Amino acid sequence: MIDSPKIQNTENSAYTQARGRLLKTFTLLWLSAAATISFCTVNSFAQDDAFFAPVMKMTNPQFKDEKERQQYMIKVAERVKSAAQRYASHHKGVLPTKVDKAFMSYMIFGECDDKTSTSWSIPINPYLGRHKPILTGNVSDPEKCRKSPPGKMEPGSVEYSIAASGKDFTVRVGVGNGKAMSDPKNKRLTFVLSNDPDSAVKANMRTVQWAAELYKEDHFKFPKVVDEEFKYYFPWGDPKKKKFGNPLPNPYSGKLEYPAFSVMSCAYRERIKAPVAIAPGRIEYCSSDEQSNYCIRAGDGKGKAIIGTAGAKTTLVLAKDGDGSGHGNDSR
Repeated sequence: MIDSPKIQNTENSAYTQARGRLLKTFTLLWLSAAATISFCTVNSFAQDDAFFAPVMKMTNPQFKDEKERQQYMIKVAERVKSAAQRYASHHKGVLPTKVDKAFMSYMIFGECDDKTSTSWSIPINPYLGRHKPILTGNVSDPEKCRKSPPGKMEPGSVEYSIAASGKDFTVRVGVGNGKAMSDPKNKRLTFVLSNDPDSAVKANMRTVQWAAELYKEDHFKFPKVVDEEFKYYFPWGDPKKKKFGNPLPNPYSGKLEYPAFSVMSCAYRERIKAPVAIAPGRIEYCSSDEQSNYCIRAGDGKGKAIIGTAGAKTTLVLAKDGDGSGHGNDSR
């Protein structure tokens, strides 16, 4: 096991206060994108039922059969994986060693502050119809687990285990037969999610987005370039004390890096472009529309921009509307 880094007490810092103000903002942004409706198109509350239907589907899901329950469990596993990687993005690459209050603050509806989450951050067990905490497991080797037959697990349970190396993790889930979910491609093996580099880079992209949104809370516009002022809003920074936040762990270079400024146009135009050359793990940021929006993209393991949600000839670009798919900033 590895020790988590010591985090300064930011209870009274401007950074923490800004995070507190942003909780409601981020939640509203997520609700808007999840419903795939822009705030500007909602002219009255007469459409409340339609507006919140996608959110209700997530927070109060209904399942017809085992197939739908297993599909839901895969989504939950992806959220747990994303939370672990976002934690690492905020902590200079150090993964969480257990599922605790700090871990849960990186689940959806959490504040990414090592302490604050909501009841909706806890997944619903589709077999019981109620929230059940994520378990801390003891799987030390993700690859060995992946190549093993599914072991016993309570239906609907979710388990996170830190690897013996401290650099990887295992996420597995239980299904209706009382065992861990099997690999969809080989029923004799176990379905396992672990810490692959490209998804870790995506977690870094979301951290840059998070920092840009925090910056806007104080400046009423998004940062124009990646300068010292912007870096104060990265994890555990403090604008009032002019303290830089943590740089991001590049899983390919092994270095800690802040994003680089790169000239980009609006998010829509950037998304429909074929992936351009970007160094593996490099994050690029640019403001757009007179600092009322932003574009964030990153390089994959092959040295190209990460592929977008609309296919191999498009680019993944984060902006105010999330990733462009209509599912919010961090629906996973």
